[in-house]
Amino acid sequence: MKFIRLLPVLLLVVAAAARADEVGAFIAKARAAVGSEAVLAKVESVHYTGTVELPDAKAGKTRIDVLFQNPNRQRVTVTTDTGDQTTGLDEYSAWVREQRPNDPKYPRLGLLGVQQVRRMRANTWENLAFYGGIEQVNGHVEDAGTVQLDGQPARKLIFWHDSEVFFARWFDPVTGQLLMTETDDGNQIREAGDILAGGLRFPRQIITVTKAKDGTLNKSTITFDSITVNEPAPASLFAVPLPPLRSAPGASGSSPSLPPLTMPPSGSTNGQIPNPTSPPGPTPASPPLFQMPNLK
Repeated sequence: MKFIRLLPVLLLVVAAAARADEVGAFIAKARAAVGSEAVLAKVESVHYTGTVELPDAKAGKTRIDVLFQNPNRQRVTVTTDTGDQTTGLDEYSAWVREQRPNDPKYPRLGLLGVQQVRRMRANTWENLAFYGGIEQVNGHVEDAGTVQLDGQPARKLIFWHDSEVFFARWFDPVTGQLLMTETDDGNQIREAGDILAGGLRFPRQIITVTKAKDGTLNKSTITFDSITVNEPAPASLFAVPLPPLRSAPGASGSSPSLPPLTMPPSGSTNGQIPNPTSPPGPTPASPPLFQMPNLK
């Protein structure tokens, strides 16, 4: 009788194990669509450079330079006609620095908060792990099964990094190719074209659609001109920079002053690339350089 009572429980355990094996097999297919396991296992860094097309035509020409490196390091620099903004992650420290050569209120440096650090760590994992082994960073994969995307069947997997940060991904059920990603803040990301680098297949373009508070949809496009795998980079590149030195106003020949580090408000990053929507500290008279698009 005891065995009979335990039988339903055992069947559930067996079914769950079989489901996990099937999800693992599909993730292996998705990884194979990017490259071989032998090559994927050796990825320690990926460096992207390219251009950004933003919804605001006034932004002018915008360049982007993105570097992901194990373990948990990330550096993103966006350069516009009026200056540049760099966001960095070094394990559990995250920062943003903005420079505008023609504005005396700059450079500015700020530290990012706990939630921004969590998102950036998740983003770094997503760009270097290629879907495999999220359990090693205390995450898990939720299998949403076969769903419809643009009128066609797609396999949907949700990669949870914690209770708030996730990446929902739709794959071609036959080839394992990534079709679309949606982040926990509702941004939708699609890929177009191919670039082969380091024996792996990367997208040539990343198209991100974000929804404004008024419901307006804004599209930004990153077009890569170079992708490098396992490019050496010193750890110091990701470390929090020294605060910028600035001459005291009206003090000719005086020693430079040291502006304090500031903390931007929480929620100023999106789920993909650090997205400071305003410079650190008090809101300046001049607008932010850009609205950072998503990557991957």
